[in-house]
Amino acid sequence: MSIEIRTKKDYWGAWVAKSRVPLEGERYLEINTSKDSRGQVVTRASAVKVEKEQGYEIVKFAPFSDYNKAVYVSDVKRVTEKVVREQQAKALADLPYIIENAKQFYAIKEVA
Repeated sequence: MSIEIRTKKDYWGAWVAKSRVPLEGERYLEINTSKDSRGQVVTRASAVKVEKEQGYEIVKFAPFSDYNKAVYVSDVKRVTEKVVREQQAKALADLPYIIENAKQFYAIKEVA
């Protein structure tokens, strides 16, 4: 299964990589890699709900009740498209583990 990695520069000119994979039900797992405020490259996995209304895509995320975890954090001298894309690919290689972790997060919430 090949997962698309979309890279672009954000509003401030920093490189960002994004991928989205189905999780379960109406949830998707978004994997995002970007530079944080400390200059590190951070890859986060977040579970979101995606709704389509009037031709627009609405991505919903509840900060304290949806899955959100830093998967990789690395120090680099310079944040380039290549660095961001490579770290994103590294996270996607570990996708089965990340998906299982997210599913366990929701299983625990359902029991509680």
